[in-house]
Amino acid sequence: MNATCDRCGQVHDLAEMEPSYVRPDPLLDIPQEEWPDRARVEKDWCQIRGADHGEVRHFLRVLLPVPVAGRDIPCSWGVWVELTEPAFERVRALWDEDDQHTEPPFSVRLVNELAGFPDTTGLPGEMRLISPKSIPVFHLRADVAHPLAAAQRDGVDEATALRWAE
Repeated sequence: MNATCDRCGQVHDLAEMEPSYVRPDPLLDIPQEEWPDRARVEKDWCQIRGADHGEVRHFLRVLLPVPVAGRDIPCSWGVWVELTEPAFERVRALWDEDDQHTEPPFSVRLVNELAGFPDTTGLPGEMRLISPKSIPVFHLRADVAHPLAAAQRDGVDEATALRWAE
C-alpha cells in the first residue's frame, strides 16, 4: 500500500517503512564498554546481567502490529519485550520448531520507549510464537488504558503510520 507523505510530497510504500528499535532500551542504559561483560546480544534476543553480575534479564525482539485503515497488512512496530527466564528458555527451545505456534502465549512487558507516545516502558501484554521464519507477535493486554493500546485495538490512518515510520 502506498501513501503520499505530508512532509515531502513523495509516495512511499508503507509496508517498507515500519518503525523499529534495534536494541532493548535497558541495554542502551549500560555503558557500551561494559557490554562484553554484562550482555549477550544477538539479532533477536538479548540477556543483560546486573551491575553486580547477579540478576539476569531476558529480552526478545517482536512485532507489535497496529491495523491501518485501508490496508490489509498492519503497521508493525519492531520492539523488544522482557520475559522471565523460564519463558525465555522455552522460547529458545521452540525457536526452530515448526509447531511453535501451538505454544500458549507468553506474558511479557514492553521495554522500548516508543516515540510519539507517553511512557510505554513496562506496558504488559502477550507474545505469541508464529513460525521459525516469523518474528513473534506482541499484543498489549485488553485492559491497558494507553494510547498505544488504543491504536493497536482501534487502528490508525495511513498518515499516522507514515509519521511513525519517519
